[in-house]
Amino acid sequence: MLSKTKIFVILNFLPSWMASLLMWGDDRTSSGFELAPYWFYRAQLAIQFVAILILFIPLKIRYRPSLFMLFLSLLVMAALYFSHPVIEAEFVLISGSILISIMAIFLSFAQPNATFETSDIKLLFYLFAGGFLLQIVLFLWFDHMPSHSSTGVFIRFNGITNDSLSSGFIISLFIPWAVSTRFPLLKVMVIVAEAFASGSMFAVVFVPLMIFGLLLYRKLYHLAMTVLGCTMAGVAYFYDIISSILELKIESILIHLRFFLNLSGLNYLQSKSSCSEEFCESLVESGLHLSPVYVIAFYALMLCFVLPLFRSDRLKGSSPLIRDTLRIYGAALIVGSFVHPVPLIPFAVPLFLILASLYEGEMPRSTRLAPHQTRFLAS
Repeated sequence: MLSKTKIFVILNFLPSWMASLLMWGDDRTSSGFELAPYWFYRAQLAIQFVAILILFIPLKIRYRPSLFMLFLSLLVMAALYFSHPVIEAEFVLISGSILISIMAIFLSFAQPNATFETSDIKLLFYLFAGGFLLQIVLFLWFDHMPSHSSTGVFIRFNGITNDSLSSGFIISLFIPWAVSTRFPLLKVMVIVAEAFASGSMFAVVFVPLMIFGLLLYRKLYHLAMTVLGCTMAGVAYFYDIISSILELKIESILIHLRFFLNLSGLNYLQSKSSCSEEFCESLVESGLHLSPVYVIAFYALMLCFVLPLFRSDRLKGSSPLIRDTLRIYGAALIVGSFVHPVPLIPFAVPLFLILASLYEGEMPRSTRLAPHQTRFLAS
């Protein structure tokens, strides 16, 4: 029987997977794609809402609701309400941030009735691996284009999402599980291959570095050198393809890095346009343009979910593998936000908030006093 978390995983990604197969999406960024019918978007929201609700049935209120998280969520929404968006992408960023804030309010009060386990990571890994494989087969043999791809220019695969950048973030979830279970080299190379197949330069850099760093941290030096050697061999073998991709991506890389290039005074012919003329890809830059209060409150809200993961080492019953999984995923979102507007990327932040809440929801049981214990001590 499937656990609640596994049902959530399947339902959460099912609509986007169907959209990818049916080639429904933004025709401006995906060759051959067309807008999905209106009913699909409503059905997608309904399915994802049910998927989240399953994790909290029967609904219970936390023993200690996070009022600070509630304050930060409301502050994010208030700051965005008084902002003045102009560009279409800014409206998407705002709507994404508001949905994240609403979810954070719910998670600050609701007590989950499910757990996040290694078997859930295993399911997600195989779903993504199968999704990438099927998309590659459909493209090579049936000319079925994945989303965010341009015919004859740049092909990006995305597993079971309809957004390659979203997949680039999510595959970082698999790293601790891959290096800790059977056949680690095979699983690690699958993850690295998915990072390259996603076409996300962030994933191409972040995923191999995290894998190599984790292997060194765990003193798995032989595996670390093997992974490094295999990765370098793969880069050498596909050098021409990688070079052509970098040539195509160089302008995009400069756009995503321009905030820090401009800040440092370096000039690599990056765009000098203001955020009112051209959407700024870094969350820091675009957020500061909308509202400095929004940026501060949003990052503080993210840290409310990230920091407990670094304070849980001594808690009984906390799984080191799950903890490391969420640490790396949280780090991916924080680091990635410096070059990407992560609130508007599908799945990325909401998935982290939910999984972190599931993990945090079971940790306090070993350290917090239950209500009847509190009454006993008071008497």
